[in-house]
Order: sequence, then structure tokens, then C-alpha cells
Amino acid sequence: FGIFFVMYAILIVITRQKLAGFKKDALQLLYTCLGVSVLIPAAYAVTNIVVIGFLRIYFYLIVVSMIAAIYAVYYGKRKSLFTN
Repeated sequence: FGIFFVMYAILIVITRQKLAGFKKDALQLLYTCLGVSVLIPAAYAVTNIVVIGFLRIYFYLIVVSMIAAIYAVYYGKRKSLFTN
């Protein structure tokens, strides 16, 4: 999972740069980051559930990561700004 988090961090930095420059492909990268921000914790939680057993904290981890989808709505309303 450490390798996935490092790759995710690189993706976030690239996405941030594109968002700051209002690039056309910035929103696609943002949606990718949001999807990955749900998938990595979900995969981590499922792996721990299989190995350790069900703990309520892993359920909360998945739910909190899904709340990040609010950003998709925010940037979706500002889609017209990303024209560079």
C-alpha cells in the first residue's frame, strides 16, 4: 500500500499544478484522484478485514473517503473556468 500512496501523492501534485493553471484536463485528473482516494482506503480496509476481522473503524474509513466526492460537485459547477 505504501507504493500506491506514493504514486497517489505524485498524481495529486500533478493534479494540483493543472488545477492551478486552469488546464482543460485538470478536471479529469481531479476525478481520477477522487476515485483513487476512495479505492485505496477501501482496498486497505478490505485487506485488513480479511486478515484481522471486521472492525468498525474500517467501515468509517470507507465512508469518510467517499465524502471526498463533494469536491466533484464543487468543481463540476466551475467546469467553464478550465479552458487553458
